[in-house]
Amino acid sequence: MKKSLVPGVLIALSALSSCLNFAQPVLACGTYGSKYFDQFDQEDGVMRGKQWVSVTSKGWLIAQDMDSGVVKNYGSFGRRLLPYLDVRGGRACVVTTNEICIISLKTGRILQAKEHTLGRCSVGMIDHRTVFLNNGKKLVVMDMISGRTQDEIDLIPSGSPQRRLTKEQLVISHARRGDLVYVARPQVRGVAVVDLNKREKVQEITRGLGCPHQLRLYGSRLSVEHSFPTAASGQELLSFVDVVRGDIQTSALN
Repeated sequence: MKKSLVPGVLIALSALSSCLNFAQPVLACGTYGSKYFDQFDQEDGVMRGKQWVSVTSKGWLIAQDMDSGVVKNYGSFGRRLLPYLDVRGGRACVVTTNEICIISLKTGRILQAKEHTLGRCSVGMIDHRTVFLNNGKKLVVMDMISGRTQDEIDLIPSGSPQRRLTKEQLVISHARRGDLVYVARPQVRGVAVVDLNKREKVQEITRGLGCPHQLRLYGSRLSVEHSFPTAASGQELLSFVDVVRGDIQTSALN
């Protein structure tokens, strides 16, 4: 005769079942193309309240609720979205190599779309109608209503020697603190600082820095991942620059 399961075994099976159910991938909600996400391959994103808004490696704009884990997948809008974006209020600013778009995070619809000629670039929103685009060589301020370029700011001094980069090496990155934008220039050493209010480059941070790959800002501390092209070892470095006092601390990444 078949023996019945003892209570201890039933409890263990119940616990295992709960774990398996909990580990299932999160189902994206919304009407923008349901996808399962069990792992996110993303670049940097933007916190909007309790939502983490970002563009995945597949070019999908998503918003993940950090409390519930539920993900809203807006899709790619028929475009090849780059992994750079900005969020203000209920709008997201996304970009391709030739177009910049403003998306409503409430409806999932494109509110505005304008062409640009900067190629691979990052973006930021200045106000309800003005944005900036950065490709590491220049920063352009654009009116999203008219599509007109308002200002074009050169990030690299004229005549500066620039190293040649492959498409894979060309990493675009910027960090923002109020009206100041800190821009990585992967072709040359150091970081350019642009004042969005004055619409000009106001500073270059070069002391102790090689060619930057990634920037992040923590309060007044600017994190810079960089390397010196002339170094035989090709060592990757991480520096923290206090943008107020000018202090710098550097350590090796590899």
